Amino acid sequence: TQSTWGLLLSQIVMLRNAASRLAVASRVACAARQFLNFARRASSAPAEHEPAEPAPATSAAGAIPFGKKARDAQILTSQTSALIAEAESLLGYPLLTYWTSPNGSICQADVLVFSQLLTKMQRAKGGNNKGPKGRVGLFLKSDGGHAEVSLRIIALLRGVFKHVTIFAPYSCASAATMMCLGADSVHMGATSYLTAVDTSLTHPLNPSVDGSRVSVSQDQIARVMRIWREQLPNVATESEEARNVLHALFKHIHPLVIGELDRSSSLSHRICCELLSYHMRDAAKAAEISRLLNHDYPSHSYPITLREAKRIGLPVRPLDPSLESILFDLNGLYATMSHRHLTDFSETVCHKNEILNILESRDCQVFYKVDHDSSWVTTGAGQNQSSRWVTLNDFSGWRVATLEGSGDSAETVVRDLHIK
Repeated sequence: TQSTWGLLLSQIVMLRNAASRLAVASRVACAARQFLNFARRASSAPAEHEPAEPAPATSAAGAIPFGKKARDAQILTSQTSALIAEAESLLGYPLLTYWTSPNGSICQADVLVFSQLLTKMQRAKGGNNKGPKGRVGLFLKSDGGHAEVSLRIIALLRGVFKHVTIFAPYSCASAATMMCLGADSVHMGATSYLTAVDTSLTHPLNPSVDGSRVSVSQDQIARVMRIWREQLPNVATESEEARNVLHALFKHIHPLVIGELDRSSSLSHRICCELLSYHMRDAAKAAEISRLLNHDYPSHSYPITLREAKRIGLPVRPLDPSLESILFDLNGLYATMSHRHLTDFSETVCHKNEILNILESRDCQVFYKVDHDSSWVTTGAGQNQSSRWVTLNDFSGWRVATLEGSGDSAETVVRDLHIK
C-alpha cells in the first residue's frame, strides 16, 4: 500500500543518513590518528623496547579507535653493539654487519648506508683516505637482491680496506653469493650455504597465469632448446616448424624476453668475473667459476655448502666455533628486531611495523623500517568492483640508532636518516 511504501522510503533515508555519519566519523578518526602519530614522534624519542598496550575494542564503523597503540619493532642496539665488540676483540679487526630479513633484499640505498658507515669509521680512526689499508670483516646474511649492488658494495669496501673477509654462517643466496665472490676469504659453518646466480626474469611480455606474469629463466630456455635438439631425430615429421625450436618458442615467449634474458645473463657473468678479479689473478679460473655458478646448477636455490664451494675453487674455510657462537646470538637479535608486527584496528584497517635491512658497525646501527597503516578499500560496483590495500600515514624510512652515554647509563637514541 502507499503507507507501506512511505514507511519503507523513510527507513531507507534514515539508513543512508546513518551510513553517511559513520563514514564521516571514520575519516575524522583517521585524521586524528595521523595527528597523534605526528605528535608522538615529535614529543618523544623511541625507547629501546616498549611493549604493546592491550587493544581496546574497535568501533562499529571500522575506524581507528582513539588510544589504541600500534605494536612497534624492538630496537636492540645496545645488545648487538656489545656482540660486535666481542667479535672484534676475537678477530683483532673491525666487523661490519649486513643482514636482510626474508622480506628485505640487497638494494641500491644500501650502498649509501655502507658509505656513511665507512666514512664514520674512518673519521673515528682519523683516516686520511690515501688508499686501502688494513682488513675488515663482514657478517653477511641475505636471500639476495640486485646484482649490481653487490659489485658497488664490494667496491666500497675495497676502496677502504685492503683485505675483506666475509663471515657467512647462514644463507648467502643469489646477489649475496656474488658479494662473497669479491672477498679474499669466506668463512662458512654447518648451516652456511651459497647458491647459483643464474638469471630469471619477470618481464611485462612474459606469459601470464591468473593475471600474474610468470618468471622465465635463462636456464629454462637453454634446457628447452637442448631437449628439442636431443629429441629431433625421433620426430617423425620433417616440417620446418618441427626443426625450428625458436619459431616454436616464440609462440609462447616473446623474442624480446629471450633477448633480455641473454643480456641479463651476460651481465651476471661480467659481475662475477669482476668481483673475483679483486683477489684472483687467473682470469681463466675466474671465468670458469662464473660459468659454473651461472649455468651448471639445476636450481637457482641449490645450496652450495662449504665442501662444494671448495670444489669449485672459492676461497672458503671453516668458521671458528667461538665466532660462530657470537654470530648466532647476533642473528637471533636481528631476527627479533625484524619480526613483523601487525596491529588490527578493525576488519579493514591495520598497522604494519617491520624492519627489513640492518647494517651496523660497532658504534652505529642503521636499519630500514616499514611503518604505516593500511586500509582495505573497495571501489566500483558489480563486475567493475575491485578491492585493494591503500597505504595511509606512511612513516617508513631509514633510521639510525646510536648509544649515547657510557656504561649502564647509555641510552639508545633513534633518529631518522634521509637517504635518496
